[in-house]
Amino acid sequence: MATQYYNEFALRMTEFMGAIQNRKVLATCIEISRDVTSGAYYKALISCRKLFDFEQECLSYDPESLQRHAAGY
Repeated sequence: MATQYYNEFALRMTEFMGAIQNRKVLATCIEISRDVTSGAYYKALISCRKLFDFEQECLSYDPESLQRHAAGY
């Protein structure tokens, strides 16, 4: 059962890391993956908190404001 959970984690982490370009976030993802691989699950969970600011920034993205800004040029 643990292998199934790890495989799902690895798949989702790989998808996430493939979709981002921010080096700091990528480094955090590597840190989280290493902790999970070594069985330090609580440490990995704590490291996930570092991603909250990045997540909030992405979720508050407003493509219309980008279009309005670009139209002003």
